[in-house]
Formats: sequence, structure tokens, C-alpha cells
Amino acid sequence: PTATMPRGVKFAVKRRGEGGRTAMEARSMREYVREAALAGARRDCRSAHGYRTLEVEVDARGGAAEARAGSTRVHCELRSELVAPATTRPREGSLRIRASYASCCAWKEDQEASLERLLQSSVLRSRALDVEALCVEAGRAAWSIEADLCVLSCDGNERDVANVALLAALMTLQLPEDHGAASVRLHHVPISVTHAVVDGRVTLVDPTRVEEDASTSLITVLLESSGNVCGFLLLGKRAHPTTLERCALVAQTHAEEVTTHLRHVVRQWEDERQKAKVVRRTWDG
Repeated sequence: PTATMPRGVKFAVKRRGEGGRTAMEARSMREYVREAALAGARRDCRSAHGYRTLEVEVDARGGAAEARAGSTRVHCELRSELVAPATTRPREGSLRIRASYASCCAWKEDQEASLERLLQSSVLRSRALDVEALCVEAGRAAWSIEADLCVLSCDGNERDVANVALLAALMTLQLPEDHGAASVRLHHVPISVTHAVVDGRVTLVDPTRVEEDASTSLITVLLESSGNVCGFLLLGKRAHPTTLERCALVAQTHAEEVTTHLRHVVRQWEDERQKAKVVRRTWDG
């Protein structure tokens, strides 16, 4: 006999979406996050302008770093090669950035280009990286740096975490000295601070994944270490000018904190490197 559904009963197949949640569960979570944000609350008990704890780990050799904020983790590895500079820019080296997402972040794969654009805006378009310092001999030899970033796990705001990982790797990259004078120099430390705009009114700094899902737009503020705004990157609906101003003011405080933390990490790395040199000299001597 063929089974039939009783009248008035609808049958729906649960479709698993991002991270295994059903569409109904995702909608419920978005509504919960939205209502909490409007009431001034967040799931992890942070304030609207609160950042998750930022951790940065630098490889002992330099030129590679991993940054973490909550469950979001990004690894950056740099490779350098001596090449002939572009004929249009004979006195400049270059930096190429590639971003990818691990298989556990498959739902984010279509945002790789967006992440690459953010990092290029942060380091290159803001003129933070001194590309002329990468030139060894004008028209003949310059350093080409390739940055490979991988989002290993994602619970929101991989933009800011990736930016910190890239900066830490650049600030510790050691170029071979046997090819002449060239070094990695930063005119300033460009920091990105991302806000999720909920219901067009409330902005949440350093949003988690569910907060990003509940938002109408994401606003990333790019700032110099001095606090000057380099630019804005918007994903989603257009934001009101007053919202951008508010985001910029909040971002200045966070940019200062992140810059201080990043410089502290690099200073620790340099101290450890100097200690290792002394140990090697003592052993060799």
C-alpha cells in the first residue's frame, strides 16, 4: 500500500546549509543575533565595540606567521625571489597576494578575491610597503615577494585576522644579504577593523560568523598606525555616511591597540633571534 500524507500537513526536506545548519536553524539564529544586537547584547558577552583576544605567532625564521581571534585562524607564508623588475617600474620590487580557504570553510570560497582585494588595499594601495626598498639594482634586479594566506578555520572576520598575519610575516621577513642592499620596509602599519551592520543601525566590531550572517553589510575601515583613515571597504548594502563616521571613530582605538600588540610580538621575535645569534657565536667560538 502507498502511504499518503494527511491533509493539511506539509512535508519539507531539511537542507543543510553553511556549517551543517538547516535553513530554518540559520534563520532562527540570524533573528536571535539581530534581536540581541538591538538590545545591546552579543552571544559571547562582548560589548558592541569589543574585540576578541588577538593572538599572533611568528615562525622563528621569520617571514611566516599565524594569527587567531576566537576560532578564526589564518596562516601566512612569504616567499621571496630575485627577478628583473617590470620595465614600467624599474626601481621597484613587487608583492603578490594569494588567499585561500581550507576545506572546512568551503562556504567562503567565493570570497577569496574579496579578501585578496582587502589585503592589497591595506598593504599596497595605502603605500604602506616601500616597494622601492625592494630594488637591488634599478632595471636589473629587485625582490618579488609572494604572500600565500590560508584561512584555516573561520568563525567570522577573517579579514582583520588575515591582515595581521600578513603584517607579522612582512615585518619579520629576512631577505638574503648576499644580493646587495634591500630590505622590507613599512612606511606605516596598516590596520583593518571590520564592523557588521545589523538592521542598518547597530555596528558590531570584530563580528563572529553568525553576526556576519545576521548583518546587512560589512564595513572594513583601513587605518594607518597614526590613526589616519586610508579607506573603507564595503560588502553588502550601502551604509549611511554617519555610520561610516562612527565606524572610523571606533576603529581608531582598535587600530592603536592592534598596532601596539603587533609591534610587541615582532620585538619579542627580534629579541629571541638575537639571543639565538649569541648562542651560536658562543658555540662556534
